[in-house]
Amino acid sequence: MAPSDLPLWHAWEAGLSADKSPHPLGFRCGFAHLARARARYRVAVAYRGLSLDGFAFSTTDAYSALVGLVLAYGAFEQYAVGLGHKKQAARTKWFGDFLPADADASIRSHDPDGCIFNLISSKVEGPVFDEVQRFRDRKDYCPSVLAAAVRHVFVHGILAATSNGAKPSNVASLCRNLSELLLGGLAEDFQTRVRRWQSLP
Repeated sequence: MAPSDLPLWHAWEAGLSADKSPHPLGFRCGFAHLARARARYRVAVAYRGLSLDGFAFSTTDAYSALVGLVLAYGAFEQYAVGLGHKKQAARTKWFGDFLPADADASIRSHDPDGCIFNLISSKVEGPVFDEVQRFRDRKDYCPSVLAAAVRHVFVHGILAATSNGAKPSNVASLCRNLSELLLGGLAEDFQTRVRRWQSLP
């Protein structure tokens, strides 16, 4: 079975001009960059987890979800850069339009004791720290920045399945939730752009 693809990708590709430019969709990149973001999206959607010998299921599941978030964020980041959003703050402008109404409540439900984000906030700096702090203070924030923070702390070897007393099941569910938001927002944005392009005279 072929991996899931970006919605309407093939419909758009079939109608491309000879230069294959994605500029009519609002991208500021060439076809090769957008194709790379699409490839990363397909890998992230097709990912089914890790197999770790000698580890408990809950621990394996947490690490599987953490790696899945790394893949999802890689796709999201390449796509956002293709739109010209090279800074994290700018990426929130388009991403926020596609968040479900219950996104905040869902994210908070995975870290009821604050174990995960207390650790995350102590290991990030600058604008990312500010955004994590806004989340902790229950102010407006963007989940894509939270995802970036979790990914950063994990890939640098700090965040583990039980870090700071967190439950592996909560780490797993949080990462899957964030991954779904990133990939869902990306797919919805691309589909919206293609439909708008298709409606042009």
